[in-house]
Amino acid sequence: MGKEVDHVVPSRADPHVLIMTSYMETTSSSQTARANEQNTMYERLKASDKSRVFINFVDGAGWLARRSDLEKLYNDCDYIINIRTLGRLEEILCRHIPDRFFTKRPKPQIEE
Repeated sequence: MGKEVDHVVPSRADPHVLIMTSYMETTSSSQTARANEQNTMYERLKASDKSRVFINFVDGAGWLARRSDLEKLYNDCDYIINIRTLGRLEEILCRHIPDRFFTKRPKPQIEE
């Protein structure tokens, strides 16, 4: 896709969910570059395989000051989440990862 993705689930060999993370405390011109770069990545992903999804995890005050770049990130992904909506990630993963990657066995108990 022209750039490494921050996180892939379930694996690099068979990615079904691709996640890019961007946290900006302050503003900079690099935000425009990042938004444009992610636009290219998203277009390549959708051109190659429409079943895979692209998530942008975006947070930080710097994005609020660069609304046009934030809007690009919003438009160029299947889902956008932040620290407040992070709880949706499990639902998104379960929706888009094929059943063959899930186990039917109960989760192991971890003793503390």
